[in-house]
Amino acid sequence: MFRYILAVIAGYAVMAAIVMVGLFGPFILKRDLAMEPGTLDVKLSFMIYALVMGFVAAAVGGWVCAKISRCHRVVLVLAGLAFVIGIVMAVQNYNKPWPTLTAEQIEKMPLSTMSEVGRQRDWYAFTLPFVAGIGILIGGRIRQSTTKC
Repeated sequence: MFRYILAVIAGYAVMAAIVMVGLFGPFILKRDLAMEPGTLDVKLSFMIYALVMGFVAAAVGGWVCAKISRCHRVVLVLAGLAFVIGIVMAVQNYNKPWPTLTAEQIEKMPLSTMSEVGRQRDWYAFTLPFVAGIGILIGGRIRQSTTKC
């Protein structure tokens, strides 16, 4: 049982680490790579990059979960957990009002505040849970020696 809990935590942590480095690294280095100048709108190219990066992170997380647990059902738990958390976050995003800030306010805004007041596009927010769930399942399948426990 401890192995299964550890596998879910490790898989989720690996996904989070890859997303943090892969998405926030370019964003911190140069804000214009991700954002339209003077707005809180994320560029379509960056959203596509984020979806691909999220899929890769999920696949690696699913692989780590399967490697540690040696049980495919635990991978299903991780996929379900990531999907539910993603849907909850998408609903929260949907209920958040669109920000009304000037370009000067946005330019002076630190990254932490941008993430608090910014809002993701609805199609993107509701696509992420599916990308995560499918990525985890595929990553868990790559690890061939899992058993149906």
